[in-house]
Amino acid sequence: MCKICSSLVSLNLYASIYFITCMSFDRYMVILHPFGSQSEKSLCQARCVIILVWTLALVATFPAIYFRHAQYLENLGNTVCAMVYPPENSNHWSAAMSLMKNTLGFFIPFTVISACYGSVAYHLMRMEVREKNKHKRDKALWMVCAVVLAFFICWLPFHVLTFLDALSKMNFITNCRTITAIDTAMPIVICLGFANSCINPFIYYFMEDHFQVQLTDMAQSGSIKLYNRRNSSTRISSFSHRNNDMRDTDVKNS
Repeated sequence: MCKICSSLVSLNLYASIYFITCMSFDRYMVILHPFGSQSEKSLCQARCVIILVWTLALVATFPAIYFRHAQYLENLGNTVCAMVYPPENSNHWSAAMSLMKNTLGFFIPFTVISACYGSVAYHLMRMEVREKNKHKRDKALWMVCAVVLAFFICWLPFHVLTFLDALSKMNFITNCRTITAIDTAMPIVICLGFANSCINPFIYYFMEDHFQVQLTDMAQSGSIKLYNRRNSSTRISSFSHRNNDMRDTDVKNS
């Protein structure tokens, strides 16, 4: 149960973040390349992406599957579910796993999410809209920013503390108060990560319904003109209807 529960938590963490990243790229394609994203191969490609996401999440979870064990701690007089690394270089393994989590679970996904939604926001700002429809475009821009901000605000504190914990394992941070502060704050930032799962459904609800309606209304009234990067032909597109269940969470390595 120690291995199973911890592995499922880790698998869920990576899979959720990777699916959010894929949704960001999908929205980018639908807005900037609407005709290509509606090809007959889209369903097959989506299935391949889903398999790829779960495969990558499983690979990233493998350390938790391999190293997580139930171990008796004499100083506590209790058995704990902990990451048990080779004793000769335990701190190095712990630091490496933390940095891997930072890279695969935050930096790379956040870069992709920011790039995709940044491009979407840029093209929304290039829209030619009538004066009465500017507030609709501005609201749509705020919704785009909300996705990036929610991911950033909810997960940044956790990954900052994870990075600091890695530095402490490598003896770059030796101050006892700082280490104690990291251990004390970790449960709080994990809860903040959970909050991303609570916020995302509301964001995607408004994105899927209100945002699409706003773009459609402006398009039907002839107030939007999206310029192609290759030519000046008009391109009108909307977000695809898709649902996603996300439960972002993680556990602290003991």
